[in-house]
Amino acid sequence: MIQFKRVEYVGTCAGTVITPDSQSARFASSKTPPAPNRRVMIKNVTDGMESNPYPYTDRSYNKGEFSEDFGFKLGNSHKTRTFSVLEGENNFLYEIKENDQVIEQGSLTAQVSIQNLGTFPRQQICEDRVECRDTSDCRDRKGRKRSCRRECFPVQQCRCPVITFCPKIIFLINGRRQKGITNQKEDKLFSREERQPRGIAPPKKLLVQVMG
Repeated sequence: MIQFKRVEYVGTCAGTVITPDSQSARFASSKTPPAPNRRVMIKNVTDGMESNPYPYTDRSYNKGEFSEDFGFKLGNSHKTRTFSVLEGENNFLYEIKENDQVIEQGSLTAQVSIQNLGTFPRQQICEDRVECRDTSDCRDRKGRKRSCRRECFPVQQCRCPVITFCPKIIFLINGRRQKGITNQKEDKLFSREERQPRGIAPPKKLLVQVMG
């Protein structure tokens, strides 16, 4: 299962945040391992996806144990940097090519869930500072500097807290998912200025596999 979390915010920085923004994944086949001049294309043909074209990812599959990384992201259309998925069951078609010749093809399914973590207040963070500006042009007609007066005044700058997240890693190996080792490096979902809601755990490494 591909899992995302949703947090609703109210206040001066109201909005909805989905975390992680995307989830990194790699593909491998138990029948056809990576080899030189191989690529894999995975297409999401789930009902509700825009079909011209269907979302797809085309990745190198020429060395090591897995394909080149790609990222799952919630959406219903093709994106150039990520691979779109919908909440619920997603249906994928894949092709492995060697020198533009298809050597394996098949289908996969994956469940995508969104866990609602609740609603939390989020307010702007404001700070006061002093800005100074010249009250007139400080150069004469010939472009030479001259003395001029500066005027200073207080200003207030406000911003919404920045949210960061270290995404989970998923290994997609022809389809079925297994639990892996928890990453010991703790990630931060919320900025230092606000409290992290309960339910956010450090990222886990997961394995997906369908045996041929």
